[in-house]
Amino acid sequence: MDQRCSSVSRGRSEASGGLRAVGIFEGDAGVRGVVLFEFPSMQKARHWSTSSAYQEVKRLRERAAGSDLTLVRGGIVPVAERMPISK
Repeated sequence: MDQRCSSVSRGRSEASGGLRAVGIFEGDAGVRGVVLFEFPSMQKARHWSTSSAYQEVKRLRERAAGSDLTLVRGGIVPVAERMPISK
């Protein structure tokens, strides 16, 4: 397994091998593609993002392209836990 794959093997990739096209419905989101990884927990995702294996791959990625890394908790959020503006 090459270095890139071994790093992300800790999560499940929804777009392995490249970016997927993104359709913007509203606004001016300068997004050209998304790669989505699913981890069993926020803690495991954070652990992966600070791992030495990922740091090495991160340096390669940063030299090749501009990107953002966003951590999002999945699932349905109970009303009591939602942001005040969306209740």
